[in-house]
Amino acid sequence: MKNKSNSMVRKITLMSPKLIARIECIAKNASIAENRHISFAEIVRRALSNYNPTPSKSEEKLLEALLDSVIKSTNDTVKSVRQLNQKLDASYIKMTSGLI
Repeated sequence: MKNKSNSMVRKITLMSPKLIARIECIAKNASIAENRHISFAEIVRRALSNYNPTPSKSEEKLLEALLDSVIKSTNDTVKSVRQLNQKLDASYIKMTSGLI
């Protein structure tokens, strides 16, 4: 006797040809990597099982660290551009006043 929680139900789903081709390619590559047949449906099941729109605590920490790094890099770049603009302004003033 089958356990009802493990039974499968067929569900028809509309997908674009591009998405179908992508899933078929993933299934083919998974079959090669796992050295066994991995079906189209198995790839869809795996994707749904792993889908989680809410990031985990470790993902949040990683994203925070990444954002901190991007912010620091952006601030450093802005500082460098401002310094360069000051040098260019000083050079322009010297050039236009005949000092160069």
